[in-house]
Amino acid sequence: GLASAIDVPVQAARRTGPHLVPLSRKARFPDVFGSALSGTGLAASNASAKLSGGFHEQQPLLNWGNVQYLGSFGLGTPPQSLQLLIDTGSSDLWVRSSAFQPDHSSTAQFSPKEVRISYGQGSVAGSVVSDSFQIGGVNVTNQEIMIPQQEHGMASVNAAGVLGLAWPGLSHTGETVMQHLEAEENISAFALLLTGTDEGSYFALGMPESSWYNNESLVWTDARTDLWWAVDGSLHIEGSSLELSGLFLLDSGTSFIGAPDMQFELLVNQILPRDARSLCKVMQPSGIRYCSCDVLCKARSMQVHIGGVEFPVGPAALFGQVDDKNTCVLQVMRLQDGMPLILGDSFLRTVAAIFDVRGRRIGLAKRYDNLPLPQEHPDWKRMCLGACSLVCFVVSVSALCYLLFCDHHSGKAMPAAAGAAGMEAEAEANLRPAELSADRPPVLSNSEVSTEDAATSQTHKSRMTTASSPCSMVACPIAVTSQWPMRLPAMRPTSGCERIHGFAMAILVAKLSFIILSEAIVSAASSVATAAAVAAVA
Repeated sequence: GLASAIDVPVQAARRTGPHLVPLSRKARFPDVFGSALSGTGLAASNASAKLSGGFHEQQPLLNWGNVQYLGSFGLGTPPQSLQLLIDTGSSDLWVRSSAFQPDHSSTAQFSPKEVRISYGQGSVAGSVVSDSFQIGGVNVTNQEIMIPQQEHGMASVNAAGVLGLAWPGLSHTGETVMQHLEAEENISAFALLLTGTDEGSYFALGMPESSWYNNESLVWTDARTDLWWAVDGSLHIEGSSLELSGLFLLDSGTSFIGAPDMQFELLVNQILPRDARSLCKVMQPSGIRYCSCDVLCKARSMQVHIGGVEFPVGPAALFGQVDDKNTCVLQVMRLQDGMPLILGDSFLRTVAAIFDVRGRRIGLAKRYDNLPLPQEHPDWKRMCLGACSLVCFVVSVSALCYLLFCDHHSGKAMPAAAGAAGMEAEAEANLRPAELSADRPPVLSNSEVSTEDAATSQTHKSRMTTASSPCSMVACPIAVTSQWPMRLPAMRPTSGCERIHGFAMAILVAKLSFIILSEAIVSAASSVATAAAVAAVA
């Protein structure tokens, strides 16, 4: 049966490649679900594999709003291209008459047989035709296909038809696709990898690629029925005493995790603690919870135990965003009493699933993209860059302060003279003994300076230490007077042009250092915040 095939607008982004089938994606969840999402279903994708021969063929899947997954196939001769919903919860292949014209196929064979197929959300009825069917690069002959003349409740199936991959016990039309694949091509297994993004979902014939999953976590468990793909398992909610056990159906056609009516409210109330329920609204009669996305920080994780391995389903997998709003839907739905618990797409997106027909077993493995994130080592490059930026920032700010204050006072203490002659006179005045300096020290000529003795020179030295500016003893700019190559250098203030250049350089270095330092701090803070957020919703 089909479940939760929702009618939502398409946002198609197709791509092709060797052995790849173009697929696209629909919008996210609709604001209102038409009916209760129940039944066994449609939507995932799996691939059959020659386990002995190592056969492998895979194709990408269309992710239709995280509620339907579609693949491209060929039917008839010449092949007519179709997009089919791949369902591990049913066993029949049916295609709408608007998508397939048997009269245009040279290998089509009509049958008087009439069948009706019922799903969780509706039914289809029509006649049976047999024809060639291309799947994953493999062609099977005389495959039975039903062409519906009547449909009830199936308008939300956004595909040309349905490809059922369950056991023959559920078939209404005849031999299943998997029976034909095993008999004609010796292909007896298929694999499924679903994601919640536009790309990355795959249907594969043959064992999945090793990059799909963590091989050490792969566990095989017996298939328990001749109808659906079912296993024995249990689940519990982290931080609560609730535990549900029994038969679990792995159904790619059911969008959510489904629980029987008697267990549904209990399961939902354990996932949503009391303080989180106020953030949610209940849609009747389905019981679906629409919540503020802030609930992810409060919701509890689900742990599914199959074959002795624990498969975590965190809040990020249990909730799906509705459109682009700050609204998330809890992907747990109510089933009729008496039905087993269904692990639909919400669970299958967290694992790699392998369905072995010949071995009558199911393999589940943790995905590499679902494993705990590795703990990051310190980023020494970022730390060194931040330290250097901090040093440059401190030095440049110190230089800026010096130019603003120290050099400014130094300029006031030593009046500036116009031109080179004025600077010589000022320097000579500063070098005159203290007793000769009255209100304005007289200027000595070069000849007078040459008659000074060693004692006067010593007096000049002591005079240099008594400058009026407190900054004059610091590293203020100096100039060497060419007329006195052997004399002590004369102190002079920086010119306005030099001060402006100094300001500009100091500000530039400070700005660059501040930007680099800020980038390093923001990047480090972002890494920490991201790690905390992932840990919170994992």
